Amino acid sequence: MRHTRATQMLEASVAPAVAALELGHSIKMFFEVYAKWVNVSKRKEDLAKVNRNLAKVCQRPTLKVVNY
Repeated sequence: MRHTRATQMLEASVAPAVAALELGHSIKMFFEVYAKWVNVSKRKEDLAKVNRNLAKVCQRPTLKVVNY
């Protein structure tokens, strides 16, 4: 039952810290045991989001330091 619940939470994109807390695990143990169940297609989606956000950040003008 615990493995089923953990994989359901991962597939539902529940934050790993929340899932670990609900299961009574440390985050380290949660990743050691359940990392193999992370949805590969979801990982690709998440990496695409990171890349899009990074591209936006890189396009922003840089701030100038003002000395008073």
